[in-house]
Amino acid sequence: MRFKTHERFGKRWRKRRSAQKPPVRGRPRIWWRSLGSRGQKFVNSTAFLNRSSGRQQRRATWERRQAEIDVSIEADKERPECLALAKSNRMKDLRVSQSKPTISLIIPAFNEDRYLPACLDAVMRNVAGMVAEIIVVDNNSTDRTKEVAMRYPQVTYVFEPHKGITRARQRGFVESTGDILAYVDADTLPPPGWIEQIQDQFDRRQNLACLSGPYSFYDLGGLQRKIATAWFLGARPIYGITGYMMVGGNFAIRRDALEKMGGFDRSIEFYGEDVDIAKRASKQGEVLFSQKFVMPTSGRRMTKQGFAKIAGIYLFNYLSIALRGKPANMGYLDIR
Repeated sequence: MRFKTHERFGKRWRKRRSAQKPPVRGRPRIWWRSLGSRGQKFVNSTAFLNRSSGRQQRRATWERRQAEIDVSIEADKERPECLALAKSNRMKDLRVSQSKPTISLIIPAFNEDRYLPACLDAVMRNVAGMVAEIIVVDNNSTDRTKEVAMRYPQVTYVFEPHKGITRARQRGFVESTGDILAYVDADTLPPPGWIEQIQDQFDRRQNLACLSGPYSFYDLGGLQRKIATAWFLGARPIYGITGYMMVGGNFAIRRDALEKMGGFDRSIEFYGEDVDIAKRASKQGEVLFSQKFVMPTSGRRMTKQGFAKIAGIYLFNYLSIALRGKPANMGYLDIR
């Protein structure tokens, strides 16, 4: 009996399916029609009606809210105070975008094909994209410094034929376009957040002319590294007395301040050039030496010449520039 009922049902279903017309191409098929009477029962059910009515209610709510928003916008357009507020906000945003200073990163390099690749890799990771330009000043190198710099499409290569760190810095100053000039050495590794500190300090301190900070030496031993850190901490009293302190491989200076200073003093070959910059920049504004503005660099000069000797030379030239206006040591040794 069960088999016959099932057979009769199957015959009726096949007969009903064969009697249906094929769907017309281009017209959407309604899914419940393919179920026959069962689909019609579902359409007439309370669940389907509730779902359809809920969809219609949500649509009506959305249209009502859109109409309210349009009415409020039209009403605000007719109010002069709203127009004035909107205009002032737009002008404020425009002033902020226009007043944000641009930064140029400048890297002097003399025979630095050994250290320059790591420096530029760190620059690409942590600095590129946040500065207007990256300039490598080749200070008459005889090795593959130019080849290394040309590997990076973001780098602008500049050649300075007259050897000397101040001449290379001056060439970078002339070739750059940024409102703030950031200088690092070719053996440094600019860390994450370094460029953000420059932006933050110059934004918050309107009178800031120059920003600098200490070194951390990535290739020195633990004891030597602690001694070097202690040296920068010990120099704080001198900074408090004179009001200026700077390291040449980690500083940023405003272009307008550097222009008023007459650029870099090209008569200084090496020692004391950073103190000279800081001293003359202090006449144009604040010179901030921040302990948080740290730059990892190589301790190769300390390793080859001795920490005590280098510390004495730098201290002696600092005092000479501060008191006499010129360095005590004119000669220097290239350490590569």
